[in-house]
Amino acid sequence: MGLFSKEACVFCGKEVGMMHRSKMAGGDYICTECKYLAHPFIRIDKVNQEQAKAIMDEVANSEARFQTVNWDKVVRHSLGKNYVFYYSMETGEFAFHTPETEKYKNHAIYYMSMVRPYDKNLEWSMNQGNATRLPAFSKQQYADMITLKEQKDTDGKITGWKLYIPYFREHMDITIAFPGNTKESEVRGFHEQIINIIGGYNSAHMVNPTERAQMQQTNAMQTASEMLKAAIKGEGAESIVEKMQEGINTANEIDAGNVKRGLFGRLKKK
Repeated sequence: MGLFSKEACVFCGKEVGMMHRSKMAGGDYICTECKYLAHPFIRIDKVNQEQAKAIMDEVANSEARFQTVNWDKVVRHSLGKNYVFYYSMETGEFAFHTPETEKYKNHAIYYMSMVRPYDKNLEWSMNQGNATRLPAFSKQQYADMITLKEQKDTDGKITGWKLYIPYFREHMDITIAFPGNTKESEVRGFHEQIINIIGGYNSAHMVNPTERAQMQQTNAMQTASEMLKAAIKGEGAESIVEKMQEGINTANEIDAGNVKRGLFGRLKKK
């Protein structure tokens, strides 16, 4: 095929020229209209047809979810365009609306706990059951990871800014671009608020793996003690099973990051 020939979109079948299509892994083409049914931050050139279709379905479900969440917002303006960071401190979710993402039909939803550099080996370990949660980071580490960089021309004049948020997903780069004539205070304020929100949420909800293991040990001992007390008191099998189930529920809450140590080291929900 020639450089200016038309190619059929593997999803809708429409034949489009090179300015209106993208090439996916495996050699298939996707037209711009179908690409806008996918994900704004996943590199479409790195996924194949099957993966792209799964992403389209995922983002369609995200849009339905987006409409139900009670979002808080951070809003900035540039050249009459809105840059919106949606977030929920209750669910740990976030989303964006920018001049670039508004081209896409659906809102993609992200999770604050997944903000970190992608690590294929860690993902493999988690899939094999060798790790149940991602490692915790400090708020300062989020400030180092979520970056804002000036874009300059050869004369040193600022032509724009790029806000980068690492995400634990292969082939994904969350990058928000601001034009050069955006007020610097607006861009930096947007950047700082995102760091404070994501870093603050994760600092409050993510548990250090060592601390989590210690809490699980405490829970196992407390559960065994409660079951023994019930048996000594002759409370019956039903009461003993109930104590055991309470221990299982607490163990699940510890893994979910919803438990902390209270007075005298006792475990309590956050």
